Amino acid sequence: MMTPAAMQFLVANCPLGLSQHLSSGEFVAASPGCERLLGRPGAELVGRELFLFIQQPAQTEVRQAWSRVGTCGGELQVRFPYLRPDAAALWIELTIRAGPAMDEQPAAAASDPAEPQLFCCWQDVTAAVTAEAARAARLAEAELAERHRDYLVSMTPGLVWFGPVSPDLTSYRAVYMSQYLFRVTGYTAKQWLETPGFWRSIIHPEDRERILKEAPVAMAQGRAIGPYRIIASDGRVLWVQSQTLIERDAAGVPLRMHGLTLDMTSFQQAETERMRLREEVANQAQRLLELSAPLIPVSEDVLVMPVIGTLDPARAQFALETVLGTITASRSRYLIVDLTGVSIVDPEGAAALLRMVQAVRLLGAQAVITGMRGEIAQAIIGLGIDLQGVVVRASLRAAIGEFVTTPRPARVRGASGQRG
Repeated sequence: MMTPAAMQFLVANCPLGLSQHLSSGEFVAASPGCERLLGRPGAELVGRELFLFIQQPAQTEVRQAWSRVGTCGGELQVRFPYLRPDAAALWIELTIRAGPAMDEQPAAAASDPAEPQLFCCWQDVTAAVTAEAARAARLAEAELAERHRDYLVSMTPGLVWFGPVSPDLTSYRAVYMSQYLFRVTGYTAKQWLETPGFWRSIIHPEDRERILKEAPVAMAQGRAIGPYRIIASDGRVLWVQSQTLIERDAAGVPLRMHGLTLDMTSFQQAETERMRLREEVANQAQRLLELSAPLIPVSEDVLVMPVIGTLDPARAQFALETVLGTITASRSRYLIVDLTGVSIVDPEGAAALLRMVQAVRLLGAQAVITGMRGEIAQAIIGLGIDLQGVVVRASLRAAIGEFVTTPRPARVRGASGQRG
């Protein structure tokens, strides 16, 4: 049996705080460990109720536990924050244990107020509480992140999926799929997850061979698959594009495939509409070019091109291509270019116009310019272009009257007696 000296030695050196109390909560004795933990000397503790050193609302919780142990015996533990006199904040775990007078003596003997009734063990659990709080915070963050993931998956206009994949990436089995494409395509989760070759079967026939050939390479390289078409349960054609991420083991062997198949139908429709509008604008631009520089045959030998609007490089280039092709086909002798309707003169357009005049000459025809205003002449002169040899008339009417009424010289007959 342990001697009183040994017991005193153990109590004095125990890292836990030990204390003895009356049933009212007054300190009867406090060990050195208790004094160190609470930061108060024994003289300050003995004779005072322990509740006075605990702040609300923890004080109420400790009183309730104290009353329960005092009434029913046994043992209870309570954790509460404690502020030492030196302003150090701790978390203390207080173990309240009924003494011999309550557990072993008759109830009548427990009425003596001088009899010590309860014993306490005080332990600093600040590190444990802090660690638990950190774990709880991490758990809350993980739960929040999981909720955010679920929200984002539900909002994503596509199918999020994953599952094991063969090492050669030629086959896979989805074990999870989000709900989006189930709703959009009308197929059930059972069809997607349990029907062998289901994905292949709903690929549009015109895209199937290309996609099945492209998919393993795209997965291995980590690039997108598609866009491609799939057929919904009601026969609608949907455009989708898949992106995959291969999870590999330490040796680099594929284990699982994570994928995102986006619904691209609205984007594809918008792109189709954009291409249609672009083609329509191009056609309108072409029609405007044709209307702004029409080529009008006024006789067998004379073509008239009235230029309307802006004289810019694009219009001049169109006029050049149109004129050269027509003169070559019709073998016209004169081209009258009327600039009366030109509102804006682009120096580059003026230079292109003169190049057209020179090209007409090379084809053996004569170009005549009418309606030239002062600003057009200034633009041409500003380019340093020599106007010598260029036929200029004041008006379209004068040019037509001159060249259309001029008789065409007879062509030289060949040996066969036909026109050359």
